[in-house]
Amino acid sequence: MAAGGGLRAVVITDLFQFLLLFGGATLVVITVTLRLGSLEWIPTRWNAAWDTQPLFSLDPTVRITVLGSVVYGVLWWVLTVGGDQTAIQRFMATADASSARRAFLTNSIAGTAVQILLALVGFALLAYFQTDPRRLGNGMTIAADGDLLFPYFISHHLPIGLSGLVVSGMFAAAMSSLDSGINSITAVVMTDFVDRFRKGPKLPDRVRVRASRLLAFGIGLAVVGSASTFMEHVPGNFLEMTQRTIGLFVTPLFLLFFLALFIPFATQAGAILAAASAFICGVLVAYSEPLAGYPISFQWIFPTSLTVGITTGCLVSLATGPWHKRQADPSED
Repeated sequence: MAAGGGLRAVVITDLFQFLLLFGGATLVVITVTLRLGSLEWIPTRWNAAWDTQPLFSLDPTVRITVLGSVVYGVLWWVLTVGGDQTAIQRFMATADASSARRAFLTNSIAGTAVQILLALVGFALLAYFQTDPRRLGNGMTIAADGDLLFPYFISHHLPIGLSGLVVSGMFAAAMSSLDSGINSITAVVMTDFVDRFRKGPKLPDRVRVRASRLLAFGIGLAVVGSASTFMEHVPGNFLEMTQRTIGLFVTPLFLLFFLALFIPFATQAGAILAAASAFICGVLVAYSEPLAGYPISFQWIFPTSLTVGITTGCLVSLATGPWHKRQADPSED
């Protein structure tokens, strides 16, 4: 009953957070449409304020390409679904494989709907401020202050009441990611570290719950504090900053599951070195400009770290696994 109650609470909370996010974004689109008097803000041609993106380029310094965006998006989806602790826990909460597929399909449809709606919000805000640049704040431009347009619109151009609802939707979206991640990290630490390495009798449920709450509070405080302290030092706009930080851990986590499930000769040393090499490769690509003065696009983080990680994991596993030992000592055959 406790597990069911906990899962039910998470599902209900995420549902309301999703509705707030979806509703807040919808209100922005409706408000802009009413202010402009039509749906002419929907783009029908390439906007002059947009950069021209090449279809593909082998030059790693090219920031964005069309094919790179597709590959990056597909890899992000595969890596997070296959290795993210939150996704794995949600799959494990389903009754069978069929239920897991339905849950994944539902999540994919909802995620796609949110992405489309947020894209419409961006188009609407672009048209809103381009139609009358006086709506921008003093010294603001669309090109230089793209990350600030949405919060500025909320605080200065939405009616009182609606602005609070949209802000609550933004906080709901943030909480939807934070609470699941913090709960997952807490569960991993308590199960894989505290329970495994603690000597003595098992912790009473009351003590365990209190320790989990304190741990969750500490993890949340560390996450929020580090984000507010270090994110300003990451180059790029908001989207690029996000990809250069959280993208470092996605591939290493995926590799642990990938090697365990799909590589029959994988070893512990192979898995550890695969994750470590993928993380190091991701850091070198993500922060190539401050480290070496060579700005590599963030779209190369996943392809390079995944390739390096899989290659390292397979080679180390072959070198340290049973096959290597049999070759070294044929008498064991």
